[in-house]
Amino acid sequence: MPKLRISIDPTNPGEFYACCGLLELIELRGKAALSWFELEAAQPRLARFVIDGPAELNESWALTELKNARYEFRPHGDDKLCPVAVDFGWAQVELDWWLDEFREKASKLKTWAGRIGPRDFFSRLPPTLGLSASHQTMCSPVIGLDPRSAWMSLDVGYSPNDQAQDAAGYPGVEILGAIGLQGFRPRPAADRYDLTYCLWLSPLPVMLGRAAPWEGLQHREYVFRLGKRGSYKFFTYGVQRRRREIV
Repeated sequence: MPKLRISIDPTNPGEFYACCGLLELIELRGKAALSWFELEAAQPRLARFVIDGPAELNESWALTELKNARYEFRPHGDDKLCPVAVDFGWAQVELDWWLDEFREKASKLKTWAGRIGPRDFFSRLPPTLGLSASHQTMCSPVIGLDPRSAWMSLDVGYSPNDQAQDAAGYPGVEILGAIGLQGFRPRPAADRYDLTYCLWLSPLPVMLGRAAPWEGLQHREYVFRLGKRGSYKFFTYGVQRRRREIV
């Protein structure tokens, strides 16, 4: 069976969680797959995400399904925190990773502010999806999972989200990443402002990928923070965490 390989920047948490989102959709489809990451020692900003599974369930398939899905917004006391049910016709997944454990208040992962909320993201981003998560296009608002969009905002001197303007972004990374965050949550680091994600280097099924890392597993951990642009937050680029690394 041919293996699917997707090139990513391992220091970009958005791209990592987009990979996890693809895994979640394959699992939701009821198909078995093993996955792992391959790193380039000489190129720290280059890695490949490898999936050994059904060839037809690839990145283009996932983005097409997300573009055609129906997004239903669940009732919540705060409309800017409402859970979102993504209905593909063949299965449904509910997203609420921006809520705390009681599903009442915002969790640390909530990035938006003001009048923006899940209704905006999941109504306006899906129509802009291409066939690759690396597809860049004009879109607004972005959730804030891909730090490349934040740096573009900083370059122009203001946040397009604050001005209700479209800006260059990566909607595939944002939407797939939002799916991935439901099952693959960042872990807190020693500093209360830091969060970590883990690239596993050995073939794992989805369930074990969600639980990584653990002692004895070959992996690399990256630390990132929630940066700010105006009143909005975003995931910053990650830095490889060398302490407690298992090789």
